Amino acid sequence: MFATEQQRSLIAQVGGMMSLVEGHGDVTMARAARGHIPDAERFALVMEHRRRNARGMARLVQRLLGIEAKLAQYRAGEEFIAAIEGERGPKAVNRIWERVEHLPSMTEIRNPTAWLERVPAA
Repeated sequence: MFATEQQRSLIAQVGGMMSLVEGHGDVTMARAARGHIPDAERFALVMEHRRRNARGMARLVQRLLGIEAKLAQYRAGEEFIAAIEGERGPKAVNRIWERVEHLPSMTEIRNPTAWLERVPAA
């Protein structure tokens, strides 16, 4: 509300980066656990269910502490990674890390097609 246009732009860039890194981390951890941690897939499903289905006091506490926004940020990053991989394959995510110009904005995190249109395939 009190941020300048430049500050809002920077906040959006930081938000996009955080969403990307957190989502990528969740995806990577889930994949690394497969075959090494018993019931890893079930654990991931239970955690996702809890994240999405908080009710009553738990939901209120999440909102008050900003946890709800953080969980949405994780989910957006995970969905972005899935969309990029779905369109161009698993190695396509590597393009993100090649150049700072390839980092997605928060708008692109929410709309992966925009990133796919902006950043050429390898």
